[in-house]
Amino acid sequence: MKILFDFVSQQDSFVNGGSLYGLRILNELLLSGDAEIIGVYLKRQKFNAEAESIIKQHNIKLIDINREKIESVCAREGIDKVFITIAQRFAKIALDKIECEVIMVVHDIGDIIVQESGVFNRKQFLKSGNIFKRTFKKVKTFLSRRLRFLLGCLLGQNLVILLRYKNFKKAVGRQNVYLIAASRYTKSALEYYFDDIKNDVTVCWSPLKNYVYSDDIKSDAVKSYLNKKRKYFLLISCDRPHKNAYMFYEVFKKLNERLGREYDAVFVGDINVKGDNIVNFKSIPSADLEHLYKNAELFIYPTFSEGFGYPPVEAMRYGTPTVAAYATAVPEVLENAGIYFNPLYKEDLYQKTLVAICNFDKIKQICVSRYSEIIKKQEEDLLKLVNLLKQENKEK
Repeated sequence: MKILFDFVSQQDSFVNGGSLYGLRILNELLLSGDAEIIGVYLKRQKFNAEAESIIKQHNIKLIDINREKIESVCAREGIDKVFITIAQRFAKIALDKIECEVIMVVHDIGDIIVQESGVFNRKQFLKSGNIFKRTFKKVKTFLSRRLRFLLGCLLGQNLVILLRYKNFKKAVGRQNVYLIAASRYTKSALEYYFDDIKNDVTVCWSPLKNYVYSDDIKSDAVKSYLNKKRKYFLLISCDRPHKNAYMFYEVFKKLNERLGREYDAVFVGDINVKGDNIVNFKSIPSADLEHLYKNAELFIYPTFSEGFGYPPVEAMRYGTPTVAAYATAVPEVLENAGIYFNPLYKEDLYQKTLVAICNFDKIKQICVSRYSEIIKKQEEDLLKLVNLLKQENKEK
């Protein structure tokens, strides 16, 4: 079995659930030894450290997707299946001429959902990231993404579908293209917004991450803070507007007074926040994030849109309760382990944070139990997807 594997998703400038998903699938395929992996990538972009290590270790052949059409690659290399880890990363690439089986993962279509739902927040757009501290390349990417986000909010989901999903719409109408959704929610969203999907969408939850935990904390700032033994609420990926972190920043001003300044609010990501009991780590190593999860009093997740939502599960691994937005895929994954609020209402987040503090021990026990159920399903769905990739093509 020859699989043309998507390494483009391992070239993002930031860590995301989609790239972690791809790494886990890649490792399982290589471990099984049942498939020969050939990769497609973008020559001018860097790989994340783990992907680069795997490529070197297994001597994986790579082909620049900008230099040759993907259907030509498949024909020349005798490819049996194409596996795309993040569908949106191939938005500019025509996939409708590929003759072999294509399996494409859709984690979410948040760019459509957030804009269509009208939850765009001007403060969130402006506060999530300090563009003046970035290099020119990062500024360009930052502004480009926010411009697309703003235009979509103003002009609606039809423009987003027309501009970004043109090739996707053509591909999913073909008999040889199969979609994998990261949750039941994402499957429903796909069926709602796209009438062209030919085959049934298969749901496979995002697999359990390969956790990197070390007793040694690399960041001096994180180490110094944790040594203070302060109670704190944790938020991550705060530089991404749809994570809605700025909402908690405003709510925390009230909570801080109510709780007698006993707690801190720790924001991870480049976000413009400051004030009493506010801590901001712009960027930290992944292993250090595990220490922040482990020692947090509560994990706060005000997100507008998630296709699965790794962060609450990562927090639950250490028994850290989550106060989460009742939105998109989050309640599907957390079920009774989350304390939910409406991400549009600050007073609801304020109230539910207090509820979580008052019921901390009970919620922590539920988290531990639910985490076991989640990872069991993640492993079952991982096996299901790997078997789909290794089995003979459905047309044969």
